[in-house]
Amino acid sequence: MGVSEHSEQVAFVRQLTRAKICFTAIPNGGKRDKKAARAIAAEGVQAGFPDLLILDPPPSLFGYVGLAIEMKVEDRSKAVVRPNQVKWLALLADRDWLTVVCYGATEAIAYMRSIGYVI
Repeated sequence: MGVSEHSEQVAFVRQLTRAKICFTAIPNGGKRDKKAARAIAAEGVQAGFPDLLILDPPPSLFGYVGLAIEMKVEDRSKAVVRPNQVKWLALLADRDWLTVVCYGATEAIAYMRSIGYVI
């Protein structure tokens, strides 16, 4: 079956926590019944919002308020970036967020290191 997006994100979050990087995960994914889906929509959860927000600005890049990451499985042939996800990444980029789609925890860690985070 392969590695799930959930397990990739959990592995990445462990590294963020160890590195003491300030972040939050957005609870958009997962299966919910209709009542629960309506409840979180009423609270403001919006489909397609990136999986993770890194609240510490990228150390090596000037002018960004933080980093928004859309996590996907490592196997790109099984990963789909949906139009509403592209829309949110663009909206955040227009508001001075650095945005990226990462395919697996290993890629996410390497990307963060490439822009100056110590992780």
